[in-house]
Amino acid sequence: MEILETGIDTRDSLISVRLDSIKRIIVFASGKGGVGKSTLSAHTSYILSKNYTTGILDLDLHGPSIPLILGLNQYMVKESQEGIIPPEKNGLKIMSLEIFMRGRGSPLRGNSKYDIIKELFSITNFGQLDYLVVDMPPGTGDEFLAALEIFGNKGEMIFITAPSIVSWQVTRRAIEIARGKIKESGVIINMGKSETIHEECKKLRIKCLGNIDYYPYVIDGSIENLEKTEYLKKLNDILMNSSIIH
Repeated sequence: MEILETGIDTRDSLISVRLDSIKRIIVFASGKGGVGKSTLSAHTSYILSKNYTTGILDLDLHGPSIPLILGLNQYMVKESQEGIIPPEKNGLKIMSLEIFMRGRGSPLRGNSKYDIIKELFSITNFGQLDYLVVDMPPGTGDEFLAALEIFGNKGEMIFITAPSIVSWQVTRRAIEIARGKIKESGVIINMGKSETIHEECKKLRIKCLGNIDYYPYVIDGSIENLEKTEYLKKLNDILMNSSIIH
């Protein structure tokens, strides 16, 4: 991190360069943990990468899991004059704090979280991308607010909720906090159905993009083994119908 004596944070100009190199930024958020947000964001990036130049940024600082979900075994990163070149899996560019921590804990709090997020994005040279998928940690804390600040002008946020009122109530608060600060793509109900949440989305004036049933094989299945499953087809259909994929 470099902050000049004038008080100017040089990472801001780098972030501007990164944003200019990305056509669309899809941010996955949720109010609660355990709703399958990281799984859906990882698999969305996998689907996109088959036809588009795609990267994924794992901002779940305390529980980064994107490399594991995508089966990234080699954490080799390369340095260039334009920043760190992230490792790839089948053409998908992957950046996560886990690449540097290697399973170790990351005791972060307050402003340090904000700094880490700015640092991780500003130093990462994804190159020209059609899509960047951003996996947020659950909740509406420092990381959530930092993402709204960094990606708000260009990002599109998808909110993930489980089919329970408890999960929805927390997700609704996240929607309300984000409203007006970033484009809302809509809500995905994961691991089941809920007509109540469909109706709540209408009241909140946010689109319900669809629901995905609970598929036990998703938990332990490698990404390649999911290729022809009903689960991945359903996710692809939601992305197509919501105009995430044109």
